[in-house]
Amino acid sequence: MKVFFWFFIIISGAALGEESEPSFGEPRLERNALRIVNDVHATVSNNLISVSNYIDNFFAAKRMEEEGSKSKVVLSYLTAHDDFRGSTNEYILKVRLHFPKTEERLRLVVDSNEEEDSVAGTDTPNQAVTENRVGELMAALQYIFVRSKIWQVSANSGLRFSVPLDPFAKLRIRRLFFVDGLTLRLTESVFWFNSDGWGETTSFDVERKLNQKYFFRSSSRVTAIRDTHERSFTQSFSVFQDVGDKKIMVYTLGTNADLKLPAVVTQYYINLHFRHNFYKKWAFYELIPGITMERENSFNASPGFLVRFDVVFG
Repeated sequence: MKVFFWFFIIISGAALGEESEPSFGEPRLERNALRIVNDVHATVSNNLISVSNYIDNFFAAKRMEEEGSKSKVVLSYLTAHDDFRGSTNEYILKVRLHFPKTEERLRLVVDSNEEEDSVAGTDTPNQAVTENRVGELMAALQYIFVRSKIWQVSANSGLRFSVPLDPFAKLRIRRLFFVDGLTLRLTESVFWFNSDGWGETTSFDVERKLNQKYFFRSSSRVTAIRDTHERSFTQSFSVFQDVGDKKIMVYTLGTNADLKLPAVVTQYYINLHFRHNFYKKWAFYELIPGITMERENSFNASPGFLVRFDVVFG
């Protein structure tokens, strides 16, 4: 099924993702009109990509760790409290170092946060407390086979430093589409861990720039692990507001579900993110108050709060 799925994505590129050149037989006026339309389309598409990448880079999101083109080290500290789950403190290390003379295709990736393809605005106080995995550092070599505005194809292979050591490998494919002012991002990751076996994550994001100050994103993600039969779904809707002076607000509404039959909703949440680049280009803090309603807690409202500090090198 995956082969047919990606074959469809490839052949659909001519219709949705790439502009075709007019043939020589077309009248000159029509060719000029088509060229203007293509130029406008390219300008809008590039602007949407720039805004999206700026937001995810500003929030040090996992997607930019996968797709960013510069060497970077991010040191993070977060503290979180949720009335139902309790409190946690966590240190996070992210490293992306390019090897010389490889055209930025081969790099070392180190990460202590396993969240797969997360995007800006989806962290929650409840999630930080529930998924705390301090000390399980992951290091891998990543090679980028294809990198363009439309496509990225990369592969990782490395170790998770748990007890015992846990080898892993991952193949990741990302495809962009541009439709009527929308950016559609489809990402497929197939991975293997020695401890968990084979799995895959499919992510689908819909993005739109609303105006100079507001940006909308819908993020959907399904993860399945074959050996353990785990299947989960997450959905979030976020509105980003540029409040100026290197500050961004994010208003997020989301839900999580367990897809093992019978499928059930496990969580609803609503969060407000405030992130400020308060010193130079390398020091950030983030404040995230939120309310979570979990099935385990009979969907009672559980307020929480997360504070995060990031120091960026590179």
